[in-house]
Amino acid sequence: MTHENFHKKNAQLINDGFQRFRATEDCGTVECQFYGQKTTHFHCRRLGCTFTFKNKCDIEKHKSYHIKDDAYAKDGFKKFYKYEECKYEGCVYSKATNHFHCIRSGCGFTFTSTSQMTSHKRKHERRHIRSSGVMGLSSGGSFLMPKEEPGDESSNDDLMDFSAISSKNSSLSASPTTQQSSNGPDAHPLA
Repeated sequence: MTHENFHKKNAQLINDGFQRFRATEDCGTVECQFYGQKTTHFHCRRLGCTFTFKNKCDIEKHKSYHIKDDAYAKDGFKKFYKYEECKYEGCVYSKATNHFHCIRSGCGFTFTSTSQMTSHKRKHERRHIRSSGVMGLSSGGSFLMPKEEPGDESSNDDLMDFSAISSKNSSLSASPTTQQSSNGPDAHPLA
């Protein structure tokens, strides 16, 4: 019965988007903070996420992070935490403070307070109403993605709108929970 329960729990972890590596297993990820250590740990398996952790109770916190991230993306924004490099060229907030980027095509608005999110979203909705007579974002909305290749000749510098940003307003109402198992700069947000 115990072995059957192990497989049930393991299947539930995978269903939740995580993978467990026992102390005797090699995770095969050299970049993992636990690589080469004989410790049971977990990996988030969501595409593009490299979050790893030892404490099983961090699963719910990390799932919550992805739920919030998906909600921001649905509204046209991407949140970056102060320890993350946001990949937007020329961003003064990268690795400095929690901040958001508007990911709608042609918009480079960057801000630090969630209170700015609603008004900025409404600005896009008003523009959309004027141009098409329909409320809200189109289902096939085009979003601007961060620059990933350093050799790419195009630049997002002309898309950055720093004029509406106040450096005084650099904290969000809720900050992420930090990992107990890692204090490194590449740690991922939990909540």
